[in-house]
Amino acid sequence: MDLLALDTNTILRFLANDIPSQAKITEKKLEDAKSGKINIYVYQITVVEIIYHLVNWYKKNKEEACETLIALFSPDWIQVENKIAVFQSLRAFKDKNIDFVDLLLFFNAESAGRSVFSFDKHFENLRS
Repeated sequence: MDLLALDTNTILRFLANDIPSQAKITEKKLEDAKSGKINIYVYQITVVEIIYHLVNWYKKNKEEACETLIALFSPDWIQVENKIAVFQSLRAFKDKNIDFVDLLLFFNAESAGRSVFSFDKHFENLRS
């Protein structure tokens, strides 16, 4: 069975439908994954890039961008690299004035039992 790693542009085309022919192709791939014909994988770096483009290029507010990705990536038939850390980062990004990359670093480190060494003070506020 094919395992496809989605690129940022495929997801953006689907979400924005700004190039309908490409959005349709992505939609078909998602349907194929849902029906078990293929496996879809999303790397964390792709999520970072999607968030950046949704907020800075497409002018979505952080909450809308995060909720959209949580809904899109929630099904079990979409594999996301360290999905738990990605979702924790998306949930925190909505409410905090912290870069998404820093949140992803923090939650990845935490899930691996590591601490983050940084001069940024916001990491102190994230600790449980």
